[in-house]
Amino acid sequence: MIEVGDKLPQFTFKTAKIEGNGACPLPTNITTDSSTRNGHCLMASIFRKDSGLGWCSWCFFSCESFQKLKDKGIDTVAVVSVNDAFVLANWAVALSAGSLLMLADGNGDFAKLLGMQQDLSAAGMGLRSKRFALVVKDGVVLLGVGGMVPSEMYINAGEVFQRFELDPVYGFVSCLKRAELKLPPAFSAWEDIAKDLSALTSSGKLRGIIDNRIPNGLAKPWIKVSEAIDILPIINYAAAVLFNFRPVNPTEPLSLDGSIDETWFYLVSIAVDCQSGRVLTTAIEIANAFRRLDYSTMHLLLLQLAELIVEIEEILCRMYEENIPAVFFQRIRRSLAGWLNDENLPDGVYYGDETEGRQYAGASAAQSPVIHALDIILGVNHKAQDSHIGESGVTSAGAYLLDMRNYMAKNHRDTLKWLGENVCIRSMVTDEGISQDMLRDIKDAYNLCLQKLRSFRNTHLSMVSNYIVVQAQKSNSIVKGTGGSNPVPFLKNVRSHMDNLPLS
Repeated sequence: MIEVGDKLPQFTFKTAKIEGNGACPLPTNITTDSSTRNGHCLMASIFRKDSGLGWCSWCFFSCESFQKLKDKGIDTVAVVSVNDAFVLANWAVALSAGSLLMLADGNGDFAKLLGMQQDLSAAGMGLRSKRFALVVKDGVVLLGVGGMVPSEMYINAGEVFQRFELDPVYGFVSCLKRAELKLPPAFSAWEDIAKDLSALTSSGKLRGIIDNRIPNGLAKPWIKVSEAIDILPIINYAAAVLFNFRPVNPTEPLSLDGSIDETWFYLVSIAVDCQSGRVLTTAIEIANAFRRLDYSTMHLLLLQLAELIVEIEEILCRMYEENIPAVFFQRIRRSLAGWLNDENLPDGVYYGDETEGRQYAGASAAQSPVIHALDIILGVNHKAQDSHIGESGVTSAGAYLLDMRNYMAKNHRDTLKWLGENVCIRSMVTDEGISQDMLRDIKDAYNLCLQKLRSFRNTHLSMVSNYIVVQAQKSNSIVKGTGGSNPVPFLKNVRSHMDNLPLS
């Protein structure tokens, strides 16, 4: 493969230029020496078919950026393609790219000399050129990127995890290695209460009646701290689960062992989100495989993602082992609830001396970032304007689910936004440059991921029914989740967003 410092191999291209009257003269010869003789030359391949033009039109730069390249010291931009000179000449006219030097490598021999040739015969496309870009002066390569895509077009998983402060193994659960934090000794009374909060709550010794106003001494610092870390001042999934534990042995992998109901509830929830590191890494690898047109690897990684979703469902099913539904409903659920749609707090809760109450949902599995990530990766679109489900107490499942992201930690929200912009696998399933058999395999693997995600949602729906609906019926209570909505119609509506996604 050509490298920086190498001299370009001697080669003769064909080139042609459309005349003003639309006529195209016979192609002429141009050598690598003559095309790179005058100053700095940027030589780039094009490969990707543009359906609007009907011929290759992918490049490392746009035609409009030619002036910017000149400002950077590039004197000539030469576009190389495994195609004939007539096609390239018409391509230049169609894109108003008269300033570009179009070089036809008709048989792909120049690509072969560079070590950039690839065989796409299985896709019916014959011998083609990999993508590359070279800066050349007097025939010598000064700078180059080569392969299927330049390195800067790959997604570096390590950099993504570092940028969003995620754990390289456990993803969104990024506090495994933190030291246990404690308030100064002056706050020991509060530390002791927090330590025994579960026992005090279950025994009724904590508080009998909760006011609808939080005192200034608590409200103002709570709001200030929440604003500083950009999270809502209410119990949420991040605070109750992701940031609310420490490993018994920091050197050992996270695992579940026997425990009491409340602790087990949190442990299972944490274990689910601990799979996010592998989910994110696999999704990024799928995106990179697509970028280099490595469809075989893309297919295998999609199957791996499906297996990961199965593992997440299996972890969720362990909730029944140590968490009794009646205990969850009567004790645990209350400490997670907010007051959105609470008939006893119609105006919400007043924070300090504020004159308007605030309406917040409580901690909810709908705030789990790993499930949102899977939806984004697989292209499950929860629109804010989906169908109305009045019985759930919210305008729409889509609007509610998107609102739940406001309860997440800022770096988790930012990660989800980045995923939506960079790693949506559904949009990568294309019939471009791929055999029909491989395309079928990739579609089947993608559909399998959707099937496993639907199975996870079915399991979660059944669990919600056992832990909330059945228990509410036994106690003649209103069916309401910790997020403030009736969870059953909400979850069914969320599941329906996947109905039309499988690829045929």
